[in-house]
Parts: sequence; C-alpha cells; structure tokens
Amino acid sequence: MKQNCVFVYGTLKPGGRFHHIAQAGGPFSVQKAYVKGFKLYHLNQQGYPAVIHSPEADKVYGYMFCYEDIDHALKYLDDLEGIYLENPEYHRITTRAYPLDKAQFQEQEVWLYLYADARRLEGRATLILEGDWVNHQ
Repeated sequence: MKQNCVFVYGTLKPGGRFHHIAQAGGPFSVQKAYVKGFKLYHLNQQGYPAVIHSPEADKVYGYMFCYEDIDHALKYLDDLEGIYLENPEYHRITTRAYPLDKAQFQEQEVWLYLYADARRLEGRATLILEGDWVNHQ
C-alpha cells in the first residue's frame, strides 16, 4: 500500500513558518500524532528542529498530513528538506505514526524527515526531552 502521509514536527506544522509549503503540496487532512524511537533536537543557529533515531522509545509529537496526491506534495517537501543536495540535510524514511486521538485514526506508516548526520548536532543543537518542538520554543 502506498503511503500518502507525512509526519511533520517543526516548521511545516500548522502555524509554522513553512506551513505554506505543506499547503502548496495540495489538499491534505491533518491529525495530531506522535512517532516513537526518535530524539528531537533544536538546531540552534538554523532555528528549526531535527530528529534522529534513538534506541530508546522516545516520542516526538507533531502532525500527520495525509495528502490526496503524495507524489505532488513530496516534490515541495523534499525540496524544502534538502534531501537531494550533495550533502543532504535530511533523508526521507518510513516509520509508524500513532494517533493522539485513537477515535480519529489508527496507527499507520508515514514518511518522516530524519536528520542526515547526527554527528553534525554535537555542540550545535539542544535536545528537546519533552518531544514537542513548538512547546520548547
């Protein structure tokens, strides 16, 4: 089954400075959700977040955007996240998202933008223990 959802945790969220790019990808539904097995950081100089894999089951909170045309949306999102740069800032991976309101939807596979090189975070990023970038600011 083709994934049509993207999990967003930072500037693409509703009210975020790049939410208009998410909207440029076409119509989508929005659901509050979280992912497990990741750590969330704030990139101090850049002013936006990054997630990396974590052996612990740390949660990162955000939104699941389910697009009518995911291929169209990914053109905009991949460009913003710099996944095709010579030294990419993020990679797009699949993971599972879990609903905050289980009555609205079930857990499902989603796309997630993972920070490409965790070594670049050292001394340049702040760990967000509570897993919510917006509330951290």
